[in-house]
Amino acid sequence: VDYVKWDMNRELVQAGHEGRAAADAQTRQFYRLLDLLRERFPHVEFESCASGGGRIDFEVLKRTHRFWASDNNDALERCTIQRGMSYF
Repeated sequence: VDYVKWDMNRELVQAGHEGRAAADAQTRQFYRLLDLLRERFPHVEFESCASGGGRIDFEVLKRTHRFWASDNNDALERCTIQRGMSYF
C-alpha cells in the first residue's frame, strides 16, 4: 500500500455520551491513529476527504499529505463546496 484516502463521513447528531463531549474524544483518537499509522508506515501517503471538507482542520493538515474538499464533482455543486472551503 502506497496511498490511503481517508474518506469518512460521520453524523454528529448525538455528539455526546453520558454528558461528555464524545466528538472531541473521537477527533483526538483520529489524530492519534494518524500519528501511529504515519510512524509505522512512513512511505504511505495519506489524503483526507469528506463532506465538503468538513473534516479538515489544522491538526488533520499536519498529519496528512493533502486533502480533497469533496468527491462531488458536479460543476455547480462544486462551486458551493469550494466557496465553503474558502472560509477555512
